Amino acid sequence: MDELRAADLRYLERFYQSDDSCIVTVYGNKNIDSNELLLKFLENRKFFYYDARSASDKLQQKLMEQELKAKGLLVPDNARYEKMIELIGSIETEKPFIIVLQNFENIVRMSGNFWDILCNYVYGKKHSNKIMVLAVSDKVSWVENSMVDTLGDGVVKISGFLKIKGLGFKSLRRKFSEMSYTDAVITYSILGRYTRLWNYFDESLSMKENICKNILDPFSALYQEAKNIITDNLRETSVYNTILCELSQGNDKLNDIHLSTGFPRAKIAVYLKNLMELEIVSKAYSFSSADRENTRKGVYRISDPLVKFFFKFLYPNESSLRMMPADKFYDIFISAGLSAYAADCFKGVCMEYIDYLVDSGRFPFEIEQHGEWVGKLGNIDIIAQSEVGDTLIGQCMFREEFGYDDYEWLLTCTSKAKLSADYFYLFSTSGFDQNLIKESELSGKIRLIDLDELSYE
Repeated sequence: MDELRAADLRYLERFYQSDDSCIVTVYGNKNIDSNELLLKFLENRKFFYYDARSASDKLQQKLMEQELKAKGLLVPDNARYEKMIELIGSIETEKPFIIVLQNFENIVRMSGNFWDILCNYVYGKKHSNKIMVLAVSDKVSWVENSMVDTLGDGVVKISGFLKIKGLGFKSLRRKFSEMSYTDAVITYSILGRYTRLWNYFDESLSMKENICKNILDPFSALYQEAKNIITDNLRETSVYNTILCELSQGNDKLNDIHLSTGFPRAKIAVYLKNLMELEIVSKAYSFSSADRENTRKGVYRISDPLVKFFFKFLYPNESSLRMMPADKFYDIFISAGLSAYAADCFKGVCMEYIDYLVDSGRFPFEIEQHGEWVGKLGNIDIIAQSEVGDTLIGQCMFREEFGYDDYEWLLTCTSKAKLSADYFYLFSTSGFDQNLIKESELSGKIRLIDLDELSYE
């Protein structure tokens, strides 16, 4: 099990081992597989699992009644939630009994009293054994932005929240162990941390074959998913599609989008806020430094990798995609720009490697804060500082040799950001030129990190 999932398991275990009954909300993006975690937690324990459908309150109760009867419980016909929850909780066990309510939002949004009934039973004295409820949802925006309105004062009955996060590049490398490092970075730049999406790629195929088969085919699952992320969650898709297309083409400031689309600034701000709540878009903040004059502020980016890939390569060229073979479309519209597209993702991969160095005690200081610097003339990919001001500057080159000229430009950006670097970590999957290698040997504070070092386990 991945280290992150092991930490999630320990979090749930603390509630299970506590003395009191509890309700824990477990939620995460629908494309992040949480089944391994839940199955591991439920292993060798007594539990009742119910997957709530999107249905009327009357049908929901009927479906729950049918499932309880199928498990051998003596449920009266047309039973109400009160009786069914009481029967579930009466299942004999010496250890805490677990109730898993998958997609629990489908019940509480349609029923005016289900949550109160559940809480009154869990925290009441009508059962002899401890009850642990896992209220599971893949509606992140609803949990974080709307659940309080639905549950009202009942939200205080929730004992804990566990947000299931996607797994990092290291986990993807384990899954695709036969894939080249650079292809793994490209795969990660398209599928991101969304572990359910990883299952669509096949490491026995080339990158071109994977993209043609799984994304460029209009009937493929990933092509449909890229569209569904928008259509399933948002209305007025024409406006959202326009904003996302502008972001994918480099118009990353609100005023840039306004000038390009003609949409009012206030309208754009509202739509960007909605996209950020759905974790489709993020706002880039430059690392805090003394500089203000050379820093770009208010920069927006598409943070969902599949959406980003779709709007970068497919959406602007949809007519051509429909009228030509997938392999030809790939050669014309994707091939030349794929490395540059993946380079942005590679920065996160390099930061993950720095985290690995910190965890293994091989980093020169304890990181208090880290980020990036978005400048008007250039960017610094990674900035990390200790509590006392030790500073690391990192720069990442994907499928390009890191040259001495690139290092000199990094020094210029560092100066413009008004930062003083104690260490430089320079990353490249294509090596370093001789002048930079010599400089690193003389300097003592430059570390060159190549493909061999990045391919760590």
